[in-house]
Amino acid sequence: MEKWQKILANPIRKVLCRRYLKWVGQDRLAVMGYDLNVLLAELDAVPMSLRFMSSDIWWMSYGSVYRIVEGRMLKHKLQALRSGKRVYIHN
Repeated sequence: MEKWQKILANPIRKVLCRRYLKWVGQDRLAVMGYDLNVLLAELDAVPMSLRFMSSDIWWMSYGSVYRIVEGRMLKHKLQALRSGKRVYIHN
């Protein structure tokens, strides 16, 4: 039950978790049996840690760059499809 506290201890994850809880909202959380204010208070009470912070910064940076690059690639792929060219998608 307390494992989540180790995972959500760094400042980045706490901010993301707080945003997500607020996005889910008081009403939806209440349907699931949770209180938003209690969850936010529990999150605030978690001691800060720098664990996983460097990897979080790396992956957030990577994701931002990927969105920019993929958007450009997608634009070119769509243009190629419209002009009847073959488009290859690699995983």
